[in-house]
Amino acid sequence: MITWKNRLAVPAAFVILGASGATAAAQEVLVIDGTPEAAACPVVEELVGTVEGGPDVPLTSREMSLLALDPDGGIWVAPEGARGLLVRYGSDESVPEVRIEARTPVTDLPIFIRSLAWLPGDALSVLGSPGIHLRIEHDGEIRSRSSHPAIDYVGSVQLLSDGSYVMNAQVNAPGSRARSVHLVDSDGMIVQSLPGPPVDAVTLPADQMPYVRSLALTPDETGVWTASRNQYQVTLWSLDGVHVRTLRREVEWFEPWTEATSPAVGPPPPRLGSMATDPEGRLWTQILVADPNFEVRPPADPTAATPHVPVDEVSRQHDAIVEVLEPGSGTVLAHCRFPGPVRLLPGGPWLIRPSITSEGHQRFRIFRVELASDG
Repeated sequence: MITWKNRLAVPAAFVILGASGATAAAQEVLVIDGTPEAAACPVVEELVGTVEGGPDVPLTSREMSLLALDPDGGIWVAPEGARGLLVRYGSDESVPEVRIEARTPVTDLPIFIRSLAWLPGDALSVLGSPGIHLRIEHDGEIRSRSSHPAIDYVGSVQLLSDGSYVMNAQVNAPGSRARSVHLVDSDGMIVQSLPGPPVDAVTLPADQMPYVRSLALTPDETGVWTASRNQYQVTLWSLDGVHVRTLRREVEWFEPWTEATSPAVGPPPPRLGSMATDPEGRLWTQILVADPNFEVRPPADPTAATPHVPVDEVSRQHDAIVEVLEPGSGTVLAHCRFPGPVRLLPGGPWLIRPSITSEGHQRFRIFRVELASDG
């Protein structure tokens, strides 16, 4: 067990903007500002599992978003370097005990796996492009396979206990093309499409960024937090599409931006990545920021079809900041800075910390994280 306490004490000020009464409750914006001077990161990490790539499982730092834990302690990973490959690690962190290839129902081609998540007490849910949904048992048996051609792009996915899910996706459906967050039932049918960003959001970039959202379900599954990558602003929506609240963090280390700087030119801008909620309803956020000692390092092979940056290179370019926010009061309960990238997963929350082994293979350590008790 690792406890981080010597970081950043966060006295956060906030201002409520908007109308009063019932209208304010539906349009409330909390502006959380201030740059703390002392340190406090009262977050406890408990190691729950480790996985390691190798020649047959080509893991990269991108797989931090393609990882899921099952109730029996298994860790599922979809290596992006091997299209359609899905593996489950058990007691041996370096040798998968289950290995399957996810393929399209009709054309029998490997799919692009976009999201993994465990259905509570049920099976692994696998979403991929083009519009494929698989449900897989612990032992790798595919329980069901369906195709949903209306779904184009699949990003962040949050599963509900009834088998439905909230997903960040672009869909070919009337009235939904301009929206990017959807409530989808267990059969893959779109039930509700949430509105676009609030009117006070900064202008979004003109590339794929307008469609990309980070998502985090509330513990009672009545709402979902959404955020774009280029500003530290998170918005809570009810699942029937009502805007409940927006938290906007105003700090000198995260200025909203519309054009990203290439790491081959200069320090990359901050980027809001993963989010999760804990059982008490607190919101955990993860932000990538430039390493204080950042140096311009052109990619080793800029002509590669998929020019992934090795995790050790990413670690030299980025740090990660994890904050814990109390949505009701607008209080920052924890501010933790990690050397290199990390990622949050829902359910624990869980924290993934990558590293490189002495053999040059990617390793992920998965921790359950929680706020340390006062005692």
